[in-house]
Amino acid sequence: MQLREHKMSGSELSVRVLESLTEDLRDQECAVRVSNIAARLSREFLECYFENERRSGGGKIEDISYSQSTGVAVITFNDPQGISGVTTF
Repeated sequence: MQLREHKMSGSELSVRVLESLTEDLRDQECAVRVSNIAARLSREFLECYFENERRSGGGKIEDISYSQSTGVAVITFNDPQGISGVTTF
């Protein structure tokens, strides 16, 4: 399996699937943790990028939790296909 690379503003992002801690946390089956995000990038920019299937391999987003100060976001997709698209070719 080859991991997909994501570059924004000259930085390579780290994208990892969030593993559900318990069976009842079903939403986390559709979530990824993105780190190494440049502080100048907005939540809206991330949403546009990760919803664009051609650019990122992602899909429709349900929620984004983003901290510009730490450069980390948790992106929850509506469908598990969004995860496979942003993590692998």
